[in-house]
Amino acid sequence: MRPPLSDEQLARTRAAELLSTLSPDRLPVHLGSLARSRGITRVVAIQLDSDGLLVEQDGNLVIYVNSRLPIARRRFTIAHEIGHTYFTKKRPDSVGLAETRFGCQTEFAQNSSSIEALCDIFGVELLMPLPAATKIIRTGFPSIRCIRELCSTFNVSIAAAAWRLAEIAPVDVTIIWCREMAKPTDAKDIKLRLDWGVSPRQDRLYLPRFDAVPHESLISSCYYSRLPAEGFEKLDFGSLRGSRYLVCERFGNRVLCLVLLDASPANPRGQRPGTLFV
Repeated sequence: MRPPLSDEQLARTRAAELLSTLSPDRLPVHLGSLARSRGITRVVAIQLDSDGLLVEQDGNLVIYVNSRLPIARRRFTIAHEIGHTYFTKKRPDSVGLAETRFGCQTEFAQNSSSIEALCDIFGVELLMPLPAATKIIRTGFPSIRCIRELCSTFNVSIAAAAWRLAEIAPVDVTIIWCREMAKPTDAKDIKLRLDWGVSPRQDRLYLPRFDAVPHESLISSCYYSRLPAEGFEKLDFGSLRGSRYLVCERFGNRVLCLVLLDASPANPRGQRPGTLFV
């Protein structure tokens, strides 16, 4: 007898099953037909206090998505809400929607519940099917070029593409965003700080939001020069410590940084001296 699937495996399996109803060559994935197959009759863009909301109206399921989100982010929110048709037993009623307009904060929100995390995993799996994503990611050393290609191929946000890269890259990679911002306790203390991070392969990685980035860091150099930067550097962000290879690029007011243990373009598999890779 096979062991039961974990919740994460179940999320990936459900996404793959739903995708099997579409042509595998049709990219980006057409979410409208997938939503309809899950009983969702409409997807409506309105102003919300959250990213999205799945409600039941007159026996029909409706997705409301925040109209202020970019299109790529809306697509992730819709995929996430489709995931709720599998993982939320009791659906919210639509009464008072106009007054409350709350729902899910999607795309790997910090401190998200287990259901929200599963719907995020489901959304990634649905928007970036594993076979097609693997063709892009496994072609070489993990890079920001890879993330850009995922974004353009699947019409997803940088955050969603970064998660997919970190999931299936040939070497372990943690991805962090840093931006200029103040501490919550002091609006005048504005520095380049750690804002967000994903590391799907590490369950207990602690990344302290608002930690300041040292001025001599490659991350700071990238931010202030607006030029890509990469190389080995010693990090001290929570449990992300020690020598890492960084690949950094600035996007608007943020720096996206790939953090790799030991690996580099010259040593792409992260071999340590005397280590034999079979």
